Amino acid sequence: MAFARACAQPDQRPTLKPQHNMRRTLSSLVVLTGLLLAMPVFAGNPAGLLQFVPSSAEVVVGVDVDKLRGNPLWDRALSLSNNDGDLQSALQEIGFDPRTTVTSIVFASSEAGDGAADHAVVLLETSYPAEELATALTGDGYEAGTVGEITYYRKSESTVAFLSDGTLAIGEFALVQPALGVAAGEGSAGASGAVASQVSSVDTSSAIWAAVDLPSGSQGAESARLSVDLTSGFAARVTVRMESAETASTTATQITAQLGTLSGQPEVQGLGLGAVLSAVEAAASDADLNLSVNVDASTWGTLVETLGALAEEEMR
Repeated sequence: MAFARACAQPDQRPTLKPQHNMRRTLSSLVVLTGLLLAMPVFAGNPAGLLQFVPSSAEVVVGVDVDKLRGNPLWDRALSLSNNDGDLQSALQEIGFDPRTTVTSIVFASSEAGDGAADHAVVLLETSYPAEELATALTGDGYEAGTVGEITYYRKSESTVAFLSDGTLAIGEFALVQPALGVAAGEGSAGASGAVASQVSSVDTSSAIWAAVDLPSGSQGAESARLSVDLTSGFAARVTVRMESAETASTTATQITAQLGTLSGQPEVQGLGLGAVLSAVEAAASDADLNLSVNVDASTWGTLVETLGALAEEEMR
């Protein structure tokens, strides 16, 4: 079953196509459909899912999918997902369509580097048909287990947990386990350390937000937070905590110079990214490096259409 295999670890994921392995299936099923598509009536609350985040998380991303509805990004994601045959097969097998039920998503990973998707849990605020989903999972070799009165299904490290009638947790068992304890009233979880600090500072009411504890060797960057507003065009703010005020100031100057050079390159201009890069502002405030960009609705719509067309071509 595509849904279940999408949650498998890398050594368990068979190749579907040369360019479309199971990591992309996970992205298509959970991240793409849930992240970019919204429930038509009720607003989401990704901050409400933070109680289930494992304390080991180095990356936490929250999405209020309702706030994406009507944005060009929403429209393009819908078009791409409709053309994804593996996704459509998965939706048939699980008995529900997250594109019409998911309201909020939180993605948490114990790794901030390239292995983030392999060691993660995706928390979904959604209605779902428990019996049909359970049948599909057991049919694919998943075994049922319980923590208190909370049921989960596991095959090796791949896990799907029914935390409540309106909450699912999908991912590596070690990262789903804290959420099971919280849901069962037998434990506690939640971001800790630098991630918790950044979560407390980021605007979690944004359409998309993120908090990251950066790995060592990140050129003086220690942690970061991001918020994205899609109300009118595209507005984003990134704050990176640097190792010192001097490093923050130097990096801001370097970024400004590099963006000025990049924005004028023909390849960048051809993709419509020139105006976006030109709009980026970089400044330092003590040890914080602040990056911000505001793009009007017309420019944003054109950019999404251009990049979406490229993505659609890659999926063929």
